[in-house]
Amino acid sequence: MTNPEFETAVTEGRGDTFTQAIQRALQLGSASGSARDDGCTQRVTVEPWSDRRVPHLSARALGPLEVWVDGELLTPASWRFSRPRELLVYLLTHAGGRSRNEIGLDFWPDASIAQVKNNVHVTLHHLRKAIKHADLVRFESGRVRCREV
Repeated sequence: MTNPEFETAVTEGRGDTFTQAIQRALQLGSASGSARDDGCTQRVTVEPWSDRRVPHLSARALGPLEVWVDGELLTPASWRFSRPRELLVYLLTHAGGRSRNEIGLDFWPDASIAQVKNNVHVTLHHLRKAIKHADLVRFESGRVRCREV
């Protein structure tokens, strides 16, 4: 079963640019009465990145590694593996961040490209889990870096 109006809309929409598609959606939304009260419509406020409170990360690496997130010292139990700790110190000493390839060459020099990609992904996951704030370690412009605070 096909809906002829739907098929027509799909055919017309395929030639639209992204901006035209957004314009069309906005027009259709206002034409169909977006102020309906059927329990299906919900207003959502999206918080811009810059307005979010960013937790403070600090570390001391002379002697035993100590990492604080918002003034709370992470316990050894927070770190399941040593690589995430090593990656955190590595990223903190490279303020401009490092590419996945650079991380791979320094941490796993004999690994294949696929292994490096997986190892970096898994290690970043464990690091973010340990510090409990994924926002503090980001992948931006092809580089992994600790968020500047």
